[in-house]
Amino acid sequence: MSDFLTNKVILDETKHTFIGEYCEMLSTIEEAFHYVIASFEDYEKTEGDTVLTDIFQAFAQIAESNDILKSLFEEQPSVITAINKYEEVTDQAMKLDGSFADQNLKESVIKENLYPAFATWHGEVRRELNSYTNS
Repeated sequence: MSDFLTNKVILDETKHTFIGEYCEMLSTIEEAFHYVIASFEDYEKTEGDTVLTDIFQAFAQIAESNDILKSLFEEQPSVITAINKYEEVTDQAMKLDGSFADQNLKESVIKENLYPAFATWHGEVRRELNSYTNS
């Protein structure tokens, strides 16, 4: 047990806040995906494309934040591994490149590829960072 405690990264308040905000951002993106997916069926949800654009803008912020997180957790291989799996999300996002106007393709890619990849990655990152956000 003492080995675990000595290997855990000790965070100052600024880093702790950064990780908390990062986790909140991922949860917000998850909620945004739920809205976008619901908008495919519920035509009263008229902001689906706007929210999807916001998601893609947030993806760029995630990439920048991931670099910072990797430097904070360079001694924690499980955290680094989880963060690095973000590439799977970006690979799925690229399937929409140039096809944003094709509603059927967009719906299919988001429901079957992009959102599942994001949700899986988010869950793994959340598990890895949970002990750092709840301390």
